[in-house]
Amino acid sequence: MLLSKAMYSQDIEQYPYNADSRLYTMKLASFHATTTVAYKFDSVTVLVDLADYQIEFDELWRTYKGEYQEYKQKKHSKTNHTPALIKTWFFLDSIHKIIHTSIKKGDTLFLSQKSFRSANLSDMVNFFPYMIEKNRCTILDVAGKVHLTIVKQIGSWQGQGGSFGGRRYYLIGSSTFFVEAVDWET
Repeated sequence: MLLSKAMYSQDIEQYPYNADSRLYTMKLASFHATTTVAYKFDSVTVLVDLADYQIEFDELWRTYKGEYQEYKQKKHSKTNHTPALIKTWFFLDSIHKIIHTSIKKGDTLFLSQKSFRSANLSDMVNFFPYMIEKNRCTILDVAGKVHLTIVKQIGSWQGQGGSFGGRRYYLIGSSTFFVEAVDWET
């Protein structure tokens, strides 16, 4: 699983895929984990196993730890990105400490897309789509109802600024996707 820089989601403008996009209905099985992460997007909450999330999160944390340590060594050369880096680092480090010291078997860690965005972070782009594809998650709507059938759209978008292609995931009957994986972009 790789981290990616860009994540397109419901609160960002949803560019329509080209007419040749394909829709698939996905059937998900019930998923259970003893310790979970409940990650709230705008229209859904995705529950995943903490162990799966921790692997991906720790990679992100290590990346920012390196950038923060480099910043501390070069204090005299402040850039315009310094406040954002510090904010992001402390946000990630606090979650890292919770994961590694406070979460016990049977607990649930509640995180949200909104808090990640406020810390200048996008979501872990391919992580949640990967968990959906591997059937290693549970998807809840805003009312807390479990959805075992969702729609996956595979397609691309082209515009003046470039193009991208990937996969989008929708609740049945929804016209807006809740998460998107960008597989390629130009």
